[in-house]
Amino acid sequence: EIEVDGKATNATVEIDLAEHKIPAGTYSFYLQTQTPGKYRNNPEAAKAADEALKQVEKLIADLAAVIKTAPEVKQAAIKTATDSAAQAKAASEAVAGPAKAAAEAEALAKTSTEKLTAAKTALEAKPDDQELLAAKEAAAKASEEAESKSKAALEAKVVAEKTATEAKAKAKANAEAQAVAEKTEAEAPAKLKDAEKSKELAANRVKETAKTAEPRD
Repeated sequence: EIEVDGKATNATVEIDLAEHKIPAGTYSFYLQTQTPGKYRNNPEAAKAADEALKQVEKLIADLAAVIKTAPEVKQAAIKTATDSAAQAKAASEAVAGPAKAAAEAEALAKTSTEKLTAAKTALEAKPDDQELLAAKEAAAKASEEAESKSKAALEAKVVAEKTATEAKAKAKANAEAQAVAEKTEAEAPAKLKDAEKSKELAANRVKETAKTAEPRD
């Protein structure tokens, strides 16, 4: 045994090899010591309990804020959903006009094309007939104008249908947002009550783990 000053930063151990009659070779030896000090029992649990309490306290604060603003948020969601539903209905109804115009323009273009075909056939039979030539030219002009109107009417129909589709999707999304807002307002009080119970349990856990982790000799 050797004694080492408690304030020392290093110590030397001397072994008399001759006295112990140790032959040449490689050996291992171990040193053991005792010293007074303090220790903490499972400080990690105390830290985890404290963190859990902070999270519950944050949840309570968040839920309290939700309860305070939920009525206003819900009313705004209801208004937005109602407005977008009306817009979707109007956009859907607005498709009827362009759709009808496109159908009529397409029918007129088809008729004009048939008249042009008939005029060409008649002119082929009598290529020198000036009246038939004039009729063919008039039919060609009318067919061209009808095709142009049909194309424009079809484009207008496509735009109207796209607008209606987008308005419908927006109305659906806003209706879902309204449902979420209503559910949030309804469920928040119960969630707050549960969170407050959890806070009480977490606070007790903090006390228990803090006591267990107090420094001991």
